[in-house]
Amino acid sequence: MRKTTGLMTAAAVGAALMMGAAPAQAADAGLTFKNSVSQMCLGLEVVQGILTPHQASCASYGTKWTFIKTSDEGGDLKAGRLVNDGFPVYCLDGNTEGTVYLSECNSSDPGQTWILSGQYGSLAHALSHKLLTGWGGGNVSAYTQPAYYGDLAKKQQWIFSRMPS
Repeated sequence: MRKTTGLMTAAAVGAALMMGAAPAQAADAGLTFKNSVSQMCLGLEVVQGILTPHQASCASYGTKWTFIKTSDEGGDLKAGRLVNDGFPVYCLDGNTEGTVYLSECNSSDPGQTWILSGQYGSLAHALSHKLLTGWGGGNVSAYTQPAYYGDLAKKQQWIFSRMPS
């Protein structure tokens, strides 16, 4: 079930753009995640008045993220929350069905934990164990990788501007 609390309307998005909201944490702020197939970055768009994760030009507002690490998972794996730098009260969130959305950041929400792997260039949803996938047309979802499914593995690879510490 999709969360609806704290989602911004188009008018609120416009107001936030005008105010130039600051990132929540400077240490690992300003990260971008570029999809290896689309060459677009994980960003935002307004769909039916709701701020939604979407692929966008890497120069677009809303394509920078702050990673707030919650744990090291061994090797190069890092677990934490992704906070949008343009709208720092909103975190990338998801459910077990693979729907990816934004909701107000909440450290006790397990749907907001993502595991980043620099070695594989993946963002895995910790709750569902599905990988963030960039689809044609700019949509994103969390999807399980089947063994043999054409270019799906490439759609699940993201080029990190840098690996969070």
